[in-house]
Amino acid sequence: MSSGGSSSGVASKGPLRLALFGLGRAGSIHLSNIIANARIELVYIVEADQEKAEKVRARFNLKGVTLLQPKDAGVVFGDASVEACLIATPTFTHEEFVLSSLEAGKDVFCEKPIAETGEGTARCYAMAEKAGKNLFCAFNRRFDPSFRDAKERVRAGKKVLYFILLGLNSGLHLCSLNRCGRTREHDQG
Repeated sequence: MSSGGSSSGVASKGPLRLALFGLGRAGSIHLSNIIANARIELVYIVEADQEKAEKVRARFNLKGVTLLQPKDAGVVFGDASVEACLIATPTFTHEEFVLSSLEAGKDVFCEKPIAETGEGTARCYAMAEKAGKNLFCAFNRRFDPSFRDAKERVRAGKKVLYFILLGLNSGLHLCSLNRCGRTREHDQG
């Protein structure tokens, strides 16, 4: 995949040109990482709340970044210079933005889930294969040792006791699924 001159096998054609969809909790985390990475050039931010988008632009001095409403996302898809889209919008919008991005020839990084249904997820991955583009789901806990252990135990037919960490205004709480599912009570963790 090298375009010459690079001994590492990585093309040296300049920064990756990216569109960020969504400035909620996950989108804001991604924005901080994008800004800190000299290998990425943020070209567009697609955000429904334009007041929020303007505040973010001013706070981070994003003068060269174009702000768009979701209804105008076609501008991103029509811009051949944009190589990838990062989707961090509400879940119900993921499938549409993922499919449109892939159809437009963009690689996609999408917060979980890719779509609201298994069928929608399958459509997205089928489109990625058809388009010859990467589709990555940001399921950040899949490599966590405790999650891997639980998966192996379930596949081996063993019982697994699950716990959920709930982020509440008063701090983190730990509860078992059995107790929380029935009583909605939380044990301080």
